[in-house]
This record gives sequence, structure tokens and C-alpha cells, in this order.
Amino acid sequence: MTNINTASRSLPALPQRAVALAAPQLQQLREAFHCIDKDADGIISFADLRQILSSLGHSPTDNELNSMLSLLPSPVNFAAYLTAMSAHLSHLSARDNLLNAFAAFDDSDSGKADLADLKDALINEGNRMTPSDVDAALAQFADLKSRKHTFHYRSFVDILAGSEGNDP
Repeated sequence: MTNINTASRSLPALPQRAVALAAPQLQQLREAFHCIDKDADGIISFADLRQILSSLGHSPTDNELNSMLSLLPSPVNFAAYLTAMSAHLSHLSARDNLLNAFAAFDDSDSGKADLADLKDALINEGNRMTPSDVDAALAQFADLKSRKHTFHYRSFVDILAGSEGNDP
């Protein structure tokens, strides 16, 4: 079993208070919690975590699972999950920074970026992603029906960082 003190050094400490989450973020976290809580008992258990990671193609060891669970308050109910996830979401870039980053791919200031250009950058620049990871990350916000495939980055940022309420 992984030592709690050793495992907790690898991640930032959780904040004393939860970060406010926008309604879309809260809904997505609720859905994610229910996907992970395979036995629907309201607690993410060792078995739940193993099953979800296995379904995603990972084969975690018992030590890795224990290490992951040791970083969270026990039991990992929805409140504990929300606190932990809001702590990690608070480390993401501010909404304006995210919008500015995506705007580099938006020549018309439409809130949409050329999907091919964005995918190319994510696969070939900086912290490179695999093509399958890029497809999975962008799929929900990609418009593949139009002649020019686009990525609706404003909607993506609204979900990720919270909606400003003035974007369509």
C-alpha cells in the first residue's frame, strides 16, 4: 500500500474551501461521478476506480489505485469528489487566457477555430497529444457537418472555465 504522505507530495494540496463551479461544470462533474461510481452506491471505491480505468484501457496496479484514493478524503462521496475536482479545475488558466489561446486559430472572431489547424497544433507542437486523444477531447465541440470542419472553442471554454453568460 502506498504511503499517504509520499503520495500526497506529488499533487498540490487541496484548497481549504471549494472553488465555485458554474452550472455546466457541476453537471459534467455529476455525470462523471456517476460514470465512475459503477455500483451506484454513492461512493467511488477501489473496485469502481479499477473498473473505470480498465474500461479506458489502463491496467493499474493495486498500489497505483491505493495511491490515487489516498489523495482524496475518505469515503469518496460526491461532495469529496467535487471538492477535489474543483481544486484541480482552479489550477486551469483563466477564461480569458483560454479564449486568447484558441483565438489564434480563429481568423474571423467567430468563436470557431479551423479543426484541422487546431488538431495539427495539438499533435505536433508543445506538449504533443496523440491523434486519438485529440479526437476524444475535441469531439463534443467539433462541427463536422459544415464544409469547413470547425471547433466551437467558446462553448468548450464555457464548459471548462465557466460561462460568462454573454457568449452564445
